[in-house]
Amino acid sequence: MCAAAALCAVLAACGDGGPAEGPAPAPLEPTRQAVPIPVSTPTGSAAPAPATPPAPTPGPGRLPRLDVEHAFPNVTLGRMVHLTYPPGGDRLYLVLQPGLVVSFEDRQDVDTLGIFLDIRERVNDQGNEEGLLGLAFDPGYESNGYFYVYYSASGPRRSVISRFSIESGKADASSEK
Repeated sequence: MCAAAALCAVLAACGDGGPAEGPAPAPLEPTRQAVPIPVSTPTGSAAPAPATPPAPTPGPGRLPRLDVEHAFPNVTLGRMVHLTYPPGGDRLYLVLQPGLVVSFEDRQDVDTLGIFLDIRERVNDQGNEEGLLGLAFDPGYESNGYFYVYYSASGPRRSVISRFSIESGKADASSEK
């Protein structure tokens, strides 16, 4: 699966950041219509905004119109922040801001998620830009089982980058270094 498609799926499923309830909202349609903004004139009065230019035609230096598609329509969770996969892997790993990493098969019809890592008790996600924010697999992950996470913690308030390892095919939360 293309990384751009995966990112579009994550962004489309994010919603308002709260817990998922009911079906996912319909994707937003991009608009090319300009919003009229009053233009200030030397006398201080407002002049009408200029006419809306026509939509650009794709060509050299211009981007085509992009559509959003739900790559994984059955995967809708709140506070998703990152989607990745390990080298040589066939599962995707979705980072949730409160301190969970879930994994699932890279199939559009997937409907089963597994908890890969749960460190909610260590993560401070009280601020808008705090929580479990990143996951990276070691280049040698297939042989050493190492992966790294970035999260916010409290007591004292700080940012943490930790290495974890795999034990019997699952992330070992007690292996944090």
